[in-house]
Amino acid sequence: MFVVQFILLGAYTGAMMNGIGCIRNLTYARLVEKKKDVKTAVIIFSVIIIALGIFTWNGPVSLLAIAGKLLSTLSYAFKNPRTVRRFTIPVCIVWAVYDLICSSYAGVLTEVFTLSSIAIAYFRFEYKATTD
Repeated sequence: MFVVQFILLGAYTGAMMNGIGCIRNLTYARLVEKKKDVKTAVIIFSVIIIALGIFTWNGPVSLLAIAGKLLSTLSYAFKNPRTVRRFTIPVCIVWAVYDLICSSYAGVLTEVFTLSSIAIAYFRFEYKATTD
């Protein structure tokens, strides 16, 4: 639905990044299910993300969507949940800024929700473990 929303907002870089993100997520899920490494997929999807970012370039704002998708592509390749959470924080921040600039208020709420989830996970699994 974010693809459709960004198209309607004229934010084509965001639309393409979300579209490729769906394909990337399905690919990662299949690779993990088959117990295969995702390193090659990270490289392939990174190249695709950069190419689509150039194709849909709409000025410096496009760098936010490109950076967000590149960072998430890298972060989802890690197996350690703590590392994934830490890499996801800047992803949420750049996407929230992109969403604000493009008037995607649902996107901003999504990023706030994700950051809240990361904060809860931090307190449940990291902070609590150090105070016990």
